[in-house]
Amino acid sequence: MTSFFQLVSGAVFHGPGRSTKESVLRGEEGMSTAEYAIGTLAAAALAAVLYMVVTGDSVTTMLTSIIEDALSVDL
Repeated sequence: MTSFFQLVSGAVFHGPGRSTKESVLRGEEGMSTAEYAIGTLAAAALAAVLYMVVTGDSVTTMLTSIIEDALSVDL
């Protein structure tokens, strides 16, 4: 736990050349966690949309039509 004195004086360092004071003032602490959360939500939303598209009637009908056309070709 960082004390208020350490925070103000910059006595605790996070990364090369970065003190806690600089990180807090710039608002960079915790950014990677937020970015991972946004990325995870975006991936989940994309997966949901793709699932709805693939399980929809239009895609099933189109795929069935393509397969039937491919199987009915006279060689």
